[in-house]
Amino acid sequence: MAHASPSDALPEVLPVFPLPSTVFFPHTVLPLHVFEPRYRSMVEDALGGDRLIAVALAQGSDFHAIGTVGRIRACEPLEGGRYNIRLEGLARVAFTEVPSTRPYRLVRVEARPEPAIDEEQPDVARAKLDLLATLGYLRSELGESGSRAIVLDERLPLPVAVNIVCAGLPLEPTERQALLEQDDLMARRLVAVERMQQVLELVLRHRSEDERDAPDPLN
Repeated sequence: MAHASPSDALPEVLPVFPLPSTVFFPHTVLPLHVFEPRYRSMVEDALGGDRLIAVALAQGSDFHAIGTVGRIRACEPLEGGRYNIRLEGLARVAFTEVPSTRPYRLVRVEARPEPAIDEEQPDVARAKLDLLATLGYLRSELGESGSRAIVLDERLPLPVAVNIVCAGLPLEPTERQALLEQDDLMARRLVAVERMQQVLELVLRHRSEDERDAPDPLN
C-alpha cells in the first residue's frame, strides 16, 4: 500500500519560522521555545487559525528554499507572552517569500510530497529492515534506549522511518538539509545508512583503541 502525504490539504501561504541549525523533517516532532515578539505573534495567529507553521533552516538573513510544514500539537503559554510549542511535521514544501503585513515573514508553499512507496515490495521491506537494523546496532553500541525506540518498529511506513532517522543523525545542519531536499526517498535512506555505518566504525575503532591502551590488571 502506498504511503499518502497530507500535503494536498496545505494552504497556499503560511508563516515561516527560520531557525539556525535546525532542519525539520516530516513525521518528526520539534519542540520550540518561542520568545521573540514577532514569533510570539506568529504563534498567536496560528493558534487562532489552522495551527500551521512552515519551518526553514536559516541561511544568513535568508533561509533555504525547502523546508517542512508543521502543525502545533501542543502549546504551553509562559510568563511574558512566551510559548513552549510542539510542532508535528506534516509535509516537505518549497518556499517562495511573499510580502507580509505581519511582524513575521510569509511564504507561498508548494508541496514536495514523498514518492509513492509500495510497502509490500520485497526491496522496500529489505530497505526498511536494513535501515532499522543499522540504527538498532548503532544505538546498542552507543548505549541508547528509551522513548526513541519507536523508530525500531518495522510497522512504520518507510518514509516515516527514513525521516525520523535522518532527523536524528549526527550531521551538520547543511548536510541534514541536503537530505531533506533529496526527492529520492531510497537515496535519502541510503545516505542515512551510510552515515550510521561511519559513526559505528568510529565508535568501534575508539573502543578498540581504548581497550588496547588500558593497563593490564595482571601486570
